[in-house]
Amino acid sequence: MNRFILASFLALCCLTAVRGLKCKGCDFKVWSICFSGSGDQDCTGTCSTTSTSIGSVSLFKKLECSTNCTAVVKGQDSVFKLNYDISCCNTELCNSASTNRLALTLAPAVALAWLMKAL
Repeated sequence: MNRFILASFLALCCLTAVRGLKCKGCDFKVWSICFSGSGDQDCTGTCSTTSTSIGSVSLFKKLECSTNCTAVVKGQDSVFKLNYDISCCNTELCNSASTNRLALTLAPAVALAWLMKAL
C-alpha cells in the first residue's frame, strides 16, 4: 500500500513538471484593456511581453507564449520607427502584470485640458 501511494505521488509530480507553464495571451493591449486574443495560453517555451512606444509614450503591448524569445531593450521598428522592448520570463503567468494605470487616469484629464484650450 505504501509503495502504491509513493508511486502515485511520484507520477503526479512528474505530470505537474511536464505540464509546462501558462502565459497571458493578448494580441493588442492598450492600458489594461485587451482588444484581441485575451486569455491564458499553455506554453512549452517562455512567456513574452512586447511593449511598443513613441518616445516615452506607451502605445500598446502584445503578450504571448514564445518558443524562441530574445529579450530586446530599446529596439526600433524599421518601418514605422516605433520603439519596442521585449521581455521574456518563465514562471506561471509572469507576463500578466497590469499596465500603467496612471496613464488611464491622466488620459481623460489631458484630453479635457486640450479641449478647454481649443475653446
